[in-house]
Amino acid sequence: MMKILYDKHIEEYYILPFKDMVTDLRSVKKHVYEPGDVILVKSYGDTDQHIWKHFLKIIKYMDIPTFFINIETSNTTLEDDLNKLCEEIIPRDGKIKVSLTHGAPVVSQPYINNFDIPDTICPYPFVNVDIRNNGNITPCCIHKDNENKFNCNASKDSISNYLDSDGLKDLKDDFLNGNRPIGCQPCWTFEDQNVPSMRTKASTVMQDKVFEINYHSTSKDVFALDLKLGTTCNLKCRICGPNLSSSWYQEIKHNFPETDKLPPIKKMDWLIDNSNDFWKEITSHLHNIGYISMQGGEPFLDRKHYVLLEYLIKNNQTSTYIHYNTNGSIYPSELIEILNKFDRVGISFSIDNIAQKFDYERFGSNWDIVSTNLKKFSNLNRSKFTFDLHPTISVLNILDADDIKTLADELDFGIYFNRLDTPDYFNVLNIPAGKRNFVINRLNQSKHKIVTDLTAMISTEVVYNLNQEFWLEINRIDKVRKENFVTTYPEMSALMRSDDRNL
Repeated sequence: MMKILYDKHIEEYYILPFKDMVTDLRSVKKHVYEPGDVILVKSYGDTDQHIWKHFLKIIKYMDIPTFFINIETSNTTLEDDLNKLCEEIIPRDGKIKVSLTHGAPVVSQPYINNFDIPDTICPYPFVNVDIRNNGNITPCCIHKDNENKFNCNASKDSISNYLDSDGLKDLKDDFLNGNRPIGCQPCWTFEDQNVPSMRTKASTVMQDKVFEINYHSTSKDVFALDLKLGTTCNLKCRICGPNLSSSWYQEIKHNFPETDKLPPIKKMDWLIDNSNDFWKEITSHLHNIGYISMQGGEPFLDRKHYVLLEYLIKNNQTSTYIHYNTNGSIYPSELIEILNKFDRVGISFSIDNIAQKFDYERFGSNWDIVSTNLKKFSNLNRSKFTFDLHPTISVLNILDADDIKTLADELDFGIYFNRLDTPDYFNVLNIPAGKRNFVINRLNQSKHKIVTDLTAMISTEVVYNLNQEFWLEINRIDKVRKENFVTTYPEMSALMRSDDRNL
């Protein structure tokens, strides 16, 4: 027996609020569809591939099988067009059922095609505000504002100044015109090398919003905030540096004054002198906020943001998704009590390795303490808290990716591998071309697809050839910290030698 779950004329969506399509389809999403269930879509007016493309992307995102979709149309070419799009967007599914029938358009007035969205679009400039460790306001944490087009710093400028900036307007226009903005080069580099980028991962990070964004709207509503409130940190991670960690800063100041060009540390903690004004201004943008991410430094050492959490609780905005990136060295009992008042909290742990190698890569840490903390976090209410390991893959740990995945499985945490961009000498593209097969073979031995997929990171002809810089940095820091890379990483040390010796 047929049961129609959804009955819509698709051309209606041209004149309805943009988010209505995903809202309507979300309302008929089922974990299991019955044989008679039907999602009926009618099309008797003027449509183009853009609106159908948007429709199919939502279907894919929601994992709604095309088997249950029926199309009624008077357009004789629509069946072929739809199946070509389906093959492009949802290749796993079969053809969509299309029936030719007569009908009258439900929309007689001209429409604005808000569904004309380039495949290269990125949601971050349209809905996200990122505040860097130095206070600079940008669309996301990896955008390269080398020309200082935004020219906004949270120590003196408001978020409204940033949202009204010519730099942001130009960036949005660039994306809407189908261009690849130069400031977004880190993402384009990843994608050109078949490595997932921050842009392509946006559908996961902003899964509740990505199909609701009307890219053609002039609205300046902010949905997501990425807040880095300073550089306070208890660790000196090898892939980090003094601009992001106060502990790194002190080590550089003490041991390498001849090479130090860092500003006074007070200047780097931009929030110290204007905290009241900043939080007052932030709260004026919270009416539409659905996602807030706290990063560092080490955010669990920074109590300044508690005022933001308390504001959200006081104003009944506990549905806001709160997210942290932490090094796992701290279990913040007081903060956990506050976070328990929110509906959803995500915590990502920067666990780049385990045991001795973890302590080497994240100097100042203690693996026994971190592993104990991870187990304590794992016992929190999983209907409220979600956890994942967020390892950054570099020369230091690419051979150990399987161990990190095993740890995630033991904890029942998700895992999200990211490739290190800078410093270049720690990037996996600095592994000599002739020695990459050893790495590829190691990754391919894993039973986990997410690990074997990492081969894409180095399966390229790009080679940085920064072997000398790599060893200079390794030896420089080893000497200060009384560590030994060669004995800690015998396999990778052999790979990174400048000679042709095999393992």
